[in-house]
Formats: sequence, C-alpha cells, structure tokens
Amino acid sequence: MDGGKLPVLSPNKLGDLSVEDLEHLQNLITTVATGGAASQKVNPPTGQADPPPGQANPPPRVGGAASQKENPPTGQADPPPGQANPPPGPNPLEELLDVIGKVKEASAILKADTDKDKDSSPPHRVISNPKQNESKYSWDVFGDLSLLMAASRRLLEVLELSVPAPVEEKNARGKKKKVPDPWKLEVLDACYALGDACSKVRDDDDMRRYFKRAKKGYEEQLGPDSEKALEVTYRLIMVNCRTQDEKCEKLTALMGRMGRALGDEHVLTLDTLEQLGSELRQNGELEPARKVWWKCWNERERVLGKYDEKTLRTVNNLGIVYYELERYEVALECYNLALDGFEKTLGMTHPTTLETVMNIASVLDEGFKDYGKAEELFQRALEGKETQLGKDHEGTMRCAENYRNCLQRSGNSAGLIELKKSHPNVESYDT
Repeated sequence: MDGGKLPVLSPNKLGDLSVEDLEHLQNLITTVATGGAASQKVNPPTGQADPPPGQANPPPRVGGAASQKENPPTGQADPPPGQANPPPGPNPLEELLDVIGKVKEASAILKADTDKDKDSSPPHRVISNPKQNESKYSWDVFGDLSLLMAASRRLLEVLELSVPAPVEEKNARGKKKKVPDPWKLEVLDACYALGDACSKVRDDDDMRRYFKRAKKGYEEQLGPDSEKALEVTYRLIMVNCRTQDEKCEKLTALMGRMGRALGDEHVLTLDTLEQLGSELRQNGELEPARKVWWKCWNERERVLGKYDEKTLRTVNNLGIVYYELERYEVALECYNLALDGFEKTLGMTHPTTLETVMNIASVLDEGFKDYGKAEELFQRALEGKETQLGKDHEGTMRCAENYRNCLQRSGNSAGLIELKKSHPNVESYDT
C-alpha cells in the first residue's frame, strides 16, 4: 500500500493526541501496513530480545572487572566504563501496539460521528447496540477500509511469524499444567480484529473464517466460557443463523452461558440481552421482547446509572415495543424518560435525541390524536435532522414521510404545501 495515500489524521479527529503523536502514529501504521516490520523478528510480550540464531543468551552480569560483558557478535565494541549500552532501535510493531491504547481513548469522538449516519425507519426505530466490545486492535480511527484491511492482515501476519516457545508452568506436585500463552492470545486478538475488519467490508467468508479461528483458539487457551470465547460466539451467531427463530434460540442459550460464567450484570451479558430483545421483536414476539428489554433496562439502570447512554437506549427501545402493543401511555412515559436523558447527555440536536423526539411525535399522532403537539415535534425532529444529517439522508426523508402522514391525518393542507416545497422528493402528497 502506498503510504502517500493514507488519510491525514488531525487533532480534531483524535481528541487529545498531539500533532507529533499523529505524525508518529501515521508513520507506524504505514510501516506495519506496508510490511516494514517483516524483516525483523518481533520480541515476545516480555520485551526480552531473542539472541541471534545459534547463540545462547549471554550470562547475567554480576559485577566486578572479571564480569565485563563480551562484545556482541555484531562486532560492536563495549561502551566506555560507566556508560550504558545504547538502547536498541525501536520496533515498529511494538510501538504501534503501545500507541493503539492511546488512540482508543478517542473512540467517543468517532462514536458521535457514527451516530450521525444511523438509519431510521418509520414510525419508530430501535436504537441499535454499538459494537459489542471493541477489539484490542482497533483501526477505525483511520476511516479507510483498504488501510484497515491491509494493516489488520499485516499485524496478524507479523504476530504469527513471531510466536515464541510454548509457555509451561508446574503445579505444586511438579507436574506440568497448561496456562494461557500471552503471545498466542495476541495472535488471536489480531485474528478477531481481522474478522471484524472483514465484516466492515462485507467479506462474509473471511469474516466467518477468522472468527471461527479466534473462537477455537480462545476456547483452547481460556476455556469455552471465557469472556473472549463467548463474545466471538455471539458474533458467529449473528452472522451464521439463517432464520430469526434460529437466532433467537441460540441467543437465548448463549445468554444462559453468559449469566453463569460472567454474571447477569456483566456488560457483555447485558449487550447480548438487549440484542435478544431486538431479534424477538423482529420475529414478531412482542411480549417476550418487552420482558427481555424490561429486564435489561432495570439491570442497566442499577449497574450503569439512569443517564448512561446504554440505559437510555434500552428504555427508548422498550417504548417502541409498548407502542407496537398499543399501550400508548406507557410508551409515552418510556420515550419521555429517554428524551430527558438524551437531552442531558447528548444534547438537544443529537441524531439519537431527535430520533426519540420523532418517536414521541408518532405516539401523539397515532395513539392520542394530538395532532398539534405531534406536528410541533415532527417539525423539530425534521429541522434537526436536516442540519445534522442533510436533506437527502434516508433518516431525514423518513422523518419527512412521518410528518407528511401526520399532516394528512390532521387535514393540514397548508402544512403539506410547505413540506412539499422543502421536501419535493417525499412521495404521495395528497392535499
């Protein structure tokens, strides 16, 4: 890959990273993505360098003139007495792994950008669950899918070439016991990240292949009920199940395993519980979906707090299923709770806030026939979406369609004419 075509990173995009940090990160990712680290063996996680082929590690220095360190095989002379050996040159991959942690601190900024592109569907839209747990190796900050794939593949390739000898420990009786190999876990994390990268570019076959490999490795290294094994199992369920019935059945079984292994309050358990509610709703099982989302809402409010975004997303989704059950009073109560929280945490004009505004307008329109208040809220949501997403965005167009339906039901011909002027592409205007 041509490093000159890499996207330009800016402090505005990556939060607290300085210009120097960004330039350094740009160089590191270019080096790894283009294979610059291929010619050298990467040190294992302990940080101890491997000796040259055929040469044993030098003995430790114990002090005194007789224990002076011999010249290395490269022919480089010892430094003058009292002067330390020069530090080894930087390893691009190791530096890259270190700096990724800092990059991930900027994920909140990226999440806000992602929210702007979220789709909506009339009259209500489930506010989707973000990616379950971000992969350790996350390349999302670069916003370039070709770079994402090249860097992810290169990272896995370099890690695989650098696996050290197996790690073994002995128990109290002196027998060998199997322990997780930290370097193999690094490889599996990179393998999972590559599967996630494949999902972003719709490469379903490779996505399944890498996820299956990660799942098998996590189960061997950490056990089948470890957090990482359960997480990748969830991802495979979401991509492999061909019917909603099969997906609901397997997610329900996975929920039981997660509850026993991780606990009902664990973030992965609750994220999966929320997704199970979405799948049940899509399958037409509204009452089971209501019960699942009610449980999820109560657990998240207790564990995360009333105004955590995940808690607010769940109560919004709970309002949707109450609306579809035609329990309009409870639906409106849920939506108002969600709106109050979103306005405080995300702001008045955030796309997620505006989505809940539109949901409330739909309840007032279809459930309570309060057309005046509904029109006012539809107009607020539409104006906000036009500003945040643009007039031609699908979410904006669908908000305009819902507003049009409300105006038609209320007989507001003047409002329909004004809406048609600003959104002529909305179909079926009937004045």
